[in-house]
Amino acid sequence: MSSITYGLGGYRPAHPSQGRVEERDDITATVTTWDDAGTVTGTRPYTAEEQAAADAEAVQRTAGTNRATIEDRAVTALAANATYLAIGSPSNAQNLAQIRLLTRECTGLIRLLLDQLDTTNGT
Repeated sequence: MSSITYGLGGYRPAHPSQGRVEERDDITATVTTWDDAGTVTGTRPYTAEEQAAADAEAVQRTAGTNRATIEDRAVTALAANATYLAIGSPSNAQNLAQIRLLTRECTGLIRLLLDQLDTTNGT
């Protein structure tokens, strides 16, 4: 029988017939074990090491989500920049809007470059 770990919010009942006798629930930070008959044999809180691993996985998931968000915004930015560049004589308001947009775009690129993906603020 094997141990299965599920990520944040990834709770599924154990199925001894499928070889799962232990599962981890990152939301409640608990480990539950079953016997071959499917009877719960124990539930315990995460150890410090298990909690650290769950926290690290959550950070990685957040970083991946934020990377995808910033990359999606970059695609949109290309279109917005092309639209701005097509304006023959932009007004002061259009220039100001473009400066704000470019600042957000640069912040996103800097976050990607430095791998600082804990947030998408300012992008």
